[in-house]
Amino acid sequence: MFRQTARHWTYVYATNRSESNKQIFKEFDSKIRRLIDIFDGHIDEHKAIVALSSNNWDLEKATQALLP
Repeated sequence: MFRQTARHWTYVYATNRSESNKQIFKEFDSKIRRLIDIFDGHIDEHKAIVALSSNNWDLEKATQALLP
C-alpha cells in the first residue's frame, strides 16, 4: 500500500496525467472523486488524497477522518 500511495502521489504531483498513467491509478482517482462528491465539493483534491492515503485508501475511514 505504501508503494502504491507513493506512486500515486508522484503521478498527481510530479508527472503529467497522460492516458496511460490514468489507467494505472483509475481506482485511486475514482475514490478521490467519490470522497469529494461525498462532501459536495467542500474539500479539494489534495485534502481528499491526504485523507485517503492516510487511511490506506479506505473510503469509509477517510470520510470519518474528515468529519468534524
